[in-house]
Amino acid sequence: MKESMKPTAKPAYYQPAYQTVAAKITEFIDVHKLKAGDRLPTEQQLCLQLGVSRTVVREAIKVLVTTGQVFARKGSGLYVADALPAHAATIASIDIPLSIEPSQMHHLFEFRKLLEIHAAGLAAEQITYREVRAIEELLARHKESAEQMDLVEFDRTDNAFHQTIAQATRNPFLIASISKVTQLQSWAIHIILAGITPGSLRLAVEQHHEIFEAITRSNRDAATQAMRTHIQTVEECYEQEVRRRLHASNLAPDASPHSPTNNSETEAQ
Repeated sequence: MKESMKPTAKPAYYQPAYQTVAAKITEFIDVHKLKAGDRLPTEQQLCLQLGVSRTVVREAIKVLVTTGQVFARKGSGLYVADALPAHAATIASIDIPLSIEPSQMHHLFEFRKLLEIHAAGLAAEQITYREVRAIEELLARHKESAEQMDLVEFDRTDNAFHQTIAQATRNPFLIASISKVTQLQSWAIHIILAGITPGSLRLAVEQHHEIFEAITRSNRDAATQAMRTHIQTVEECYEQEVRRRLHASNLAPDASPHSPTNNSETEAQ
């Protein structure tokens, strides 16, 4: 294992260390043919084998968790998620050099709509039976996590749902771009989850089922409309929670209601 996890040569283009490590971990999963549920080396083992700091490894793991390739069990370790994207080598090379501030979130949602609405349409035309079954299983766990108010699992299956639809497009640039936007938007989603209600979770599950059903019927128009409605709903939930926190901040002047480093978001990471 140690030999296969050695760092590769420095690429000709610049990329952050955590992206290099994320790509190396996905390569390790692929080379060793690890399956969903297989355990990965610990953070400490990864640090030693890759010769990087724990901070870099943790940032890499955040990327892999966000893209649905890896999930963490508290007190147990890191595990391979349901599927390893075919674009693993591309993830590290896609970068959007913007600092995402709260004021930019509306633009990021607009960009996400462009990507994911188109992806839903393409998926409706070419999704495979294997991908349909994978989404069915994801939605079952997604619904269960909503019923149990398990926000960590809800977030994980939510990300995996969107990423599996992206994979059905067969477009590596679209897949990687959706993955990147999901990563950039993760702290905003954690803000939503921090103020979520059971009714909101049920609505999200229902909307995911509507997207899925339209895709399985090969109805491109219905799939794109369902995805548009879903992302608009997510954006509205984000804006509503930010307004709630801003209102609360009037009682606590030092509060930072929608900072990416807010404790609730940090814990959710």
